[in-house]
Amino acid sequence: MRDSRGDRQWTGSDRHVSRRGYLSSALGALGLAVAGCGRSVRADPGSTTDSNYETITVPPGGHFAVRVADGGRFENTLVDITAPGATWEVEALGADWQVRNLGIRGVWDSLENAWPLSVAVDAGAVGRVENFYFGDGAVDDTYPGVTGIYARHYHAGRLQIDRVNIQGMAGNAVYASTPGYPDDDDPVGKTRPTGGGGTVEITDSFASNCLSSHFRIGTDGSFVRNCVARGGDRGVWARFGDTRVVDSDLSRSSDHPADGDIVCGTNNWESGEDATVTVENTVYETTGQDIEYAGTILGTSADRELRTDPPTGAPTTPEAAASGGDNGNASTTTKHLRVESVDSGPWIQYEFTVDGSVEKAAYANPSDEIDGGDGRTTVTGMVGQGGTDDYRFDGSLLSWDADADHRNYRVVVTETVTPDDSRRESILTVASPTHGPTVRYDFTVDGTFVHCASTERSDGRSTVNEQARAWGRVESGTHDTYVFQGTLLDWWADVDSMEYFLFLDGQEITPDSGLVGG
Repeated sequence: MRDSRGDRQWTGSDRHVSRRGYLSSALGALGLAVAGCGRSVRADPGSTTDSNYETITVPPGGHFAVRVADGGRFENTLVDITAPGATWEVEALGADWQVRNLGIRGVWDSLENAWPLSVAVDAGAVGRVENFYFGDGAVDDTYPGVTGIYARHYHAGRLQIDRVNIQGMAGNAVYASTPGYPDDDDPVGKTRPTGGGGTVEITDSFASNCLSSHFRIGTDGSFVRNCVARGGDRGVWARFGDTRVVDSDLSRSSDHPADGDIVCGTNNWESGEDATVTVENTVYETTGQDIEYAGTILGTSADRELRTDPPTGAPTTPEAAASGGDNGNASTTTKHLRVESVDSGPWIQYEFTVDGSVEKAAYANPSDEIDGGDGRTTVTGMVGQGGTDDYRFDGSLLSWDADADHRNYRVVVTETVTPDDSRRESILTVASPTHGPTVRYDFTVDGTFVHCASTERSDGRSTVNEQARAWGRVESGTHDTYVFQGTLLDWWADVDSMEYFLFLDGQEITPDSGLVGG
C-alpha cells in the first residue's frame, strides 16, 4: 500500500531470534493463538484512526515497514508491537524528509542488532526526526541488540533529531557517529567505509538505560543540546571530529573505568586522538577519558543542579508522541515569568502583557499591579538591587517593556508540564524462559486495562471498585503483555521470582524489589 507519507509494507516475520536465552524462536510463530482484549490483535494487517493519529497494530510475528524518500513525510502514527514477535521499521533516506509524531507502544522482543529507525540525508539537504517515542524498552540487554535511531555512514547533509525519548535499548539510543568514519582503519584491522561527514543535531531529548551509549556523534559541527541521559555505559560519546554538548545533564553511567557520562575519541583509532568535544553548561558525573579515550574534553561539569527527568516537550508516552502533544494523557501546564535584577543595580520599572491570566508567585512584590480584561492581562512592577519578581500565567507572552538597560536585569520564562499519573499508560510483561516452567500469575491495578496480548485464551480479567484484576499463565518460551492505566498494586505468581521475568515499562522488576507487592 502506498500513501503520501511513504511506502508502507507488511511482511511476515522470517527473523525469529532467541532473546537473552528465554524467548524462543517459536515465539514469533504464535499466529492466531494470540488473543486480544479491548482492541483485538489482528492476524491481518490493519489500522485504526482517531482524531489525532493513526494506530497500526502489528500482528504476532508480523513486521510493519515504511520507506520515506525525498520530500516524504511519515507522521501522526502509533505503532503497537505488544503482540509477540511484532516488529517495525522506518527507513528515511534522501533529501528534505520528515519523520514526526511517531510513538511505539510495546516492548521490543525480537531481533538482535536491529535498527528500526535508520536515516541518512543527502549533501546540502535537511532531514528531521521530531517527537518520537521508543521508550518501552527491549527484552534483550545483550550488545549490540536494538538501537533507537541509526544514522547510516553515508549521511552527508544536516540531520535534526528533536524531542525524542528512547529507553532500554541494548545498543544505543542515537547511533550517529558512523558519518564521521575517517579514512584510516579501526584498531582491530577492519576496513570501515569512509563517512559522509553530515552533521547531527540532537535537541530537547531524553535517553535512559541504553547499554552502549545514549547520544553518539562524530562529525564536525554536530552537537547535543538541552538533553538528558542517565544510566547505560556512556551518556555522550563524541568519537570523531569537533563536536559540542550544551545545556545538558548526563548521569548514572556505568562505573566501569572505560565508561562515563561523557567520553571523547575512540579506542586507539588514530583519528580518535584528534577528536574534541566542547562542553557548555552541562552537568556530568563521570568520564572514562583517562583510561580508553584519546580525544579531548574542553570544559568541565557545570555547577548547578542535575536534571534527571525528560526536557519539556519530549514525549513521555507513545500516545503523546503520536498525537503531537507534550503527553498523551491529561496534564497540567504551568508557566512562570521571573524578573531578576543585578546586585547593586538600579531600580527598574517594567510592564508585560499575556493573552491569558496572571497571578503573583512567591517573590512578586505586593505593590506590583495586575490588570486584566478582554482575555488579556497586563502587569506593571518594579524590581532592583538584586531583587526578583515572579508570576504564574497561562497563554502566551505578548509584550515586554522596561525602562533600564537589559544588562541590568534578565527575564526568564519557564514552562512545566505535569502529567496526570492517574491516566498514565504502563506496560507489564511476564515471560517464561525457554525450557522454563509454566507460571501462573495474578495481579491488580488501580485503573483499567487498555489492551493486552495473551498467549493463553484462558486468561481472565475483571474490574471491581475501580480496580482491575488479571490472571493467567505463561508456558515455556512465551509471554503475556498488558497495557493499563493507573498503578500496579500487587503481583502474585506460583513460582519463585528467579524462575521467570517480569517487566514494567521496559524495566525488569521482581516482587521482592519493592517496586511491586509480593
